[in-house]
Amino acid sequence: MSDLEVTNRQVELNLVLLTSCRMLSSSYVSYESFTFQFQLMRVFSESGYLGRVSLRHL
Repeated sequence: MSDLEVTNRQVELNLVLLTSCRMLSSSYVSYESFTFQFQLMRVFSESGYLGRVSLRHL
């Protein structure tokens, strides 16, 4: 696994944690020096609605 893949996984994990607290209003997010475009989907689970983030590095 490359460093970029590890970074992408870590960023995605952090964004999922963010969206589980509040819905992000922008379709773009900056994380440190990287900018990602994401699609936000609400996924119903036993604990309620959680944000799922699909990332694409710009």
